[in-house]
Amino acid sequence: MFSVTGFQERRRSKLGDPIYYFEELESTNTTAELLAREGCPEGTMVLGNCQSAGRGRKGAGWFSPAGLNLYFSLVLRPDTASLRFLPYIASLAVQRALQQIGIDADLKWPNDVLVDERKICGILIQTAMEDGRLLFAVVGFGINVNVLEFPAELQDVATSVALHKGSAEPREALLASLLLEFERLYETIDSVSWPEFVAEMEASSSYLRDCPVRILQEGVSLEGTTKGLDSFGGLRIQTAKGEKTVYAGEVLSCRKK
Repeated sequence: MFSVTGFQERRRSKLGDPIYYFEELESTNTTAELLAREGCPEGTMVLGNCQSAGRGRKGAGWFSPAGLNLYFSLVLRPDTASLRFLPYIASLAVQRALQQIGIDADLKWPNDVLVDERKICGILIQTAMEDGRLLFAVVGFGINVNVLEFPAELQDVATSVALHKGSAEPREALLASLLLEFERLYETIDSVSWPEFVAEMEASSSYLRDCPVRILQEGVSLEGTTKGLDSFGGLRIQTAKGEKTVYAGEVLSCRKK
């Protein structure tokens, strides 16, 4: 069982207050979105010990067993122009929190966190707009912490903190560390320039520049070499027919092993 009291004792971030904790719920993003529409304050967190209908990107499910991992969503209300930062801030925060417990992670566009080319964290961002203005954003995290066995279809593509370290990791401390890292990054988005931020992202990810990739977009395959992010957060790809920019899709590394 997750100890909310233990987490609150470790929390140093303003994020996560208030916290809505559920032993089981369908999806933390779904509940957080409902709270956001009801006017909950920025920083509200929905945390689940288990999800019965956890969601990943593009409608995929998210493996969410009870008592092992972290499933949580944050309600944020940034300026509309700052929305492009959120996917990258989220993945950077996870990377930094993992680094503090001795795990070196890589970032795969747009916001997957990998360890040894296997996914350890997925991030799902949902937004609500009105007349071109961002009303709120819900940033959902699914982090594989202490799971040791994955379903057959995930065994070759997923990993966890415990599998990598060989021992269980306290979820309360990891969550507190992650929120603090996220807050530190989130507080800079009004002062850091996009080019400066992109440079930091590229230094933290082996996928964003000079990486041979194949991108799957609704059944269409695009191959080339990554050339960084554009001004909207799209991934620039140098292909045999010239440079293209993609804003959605599944990125597969084509690096030689």
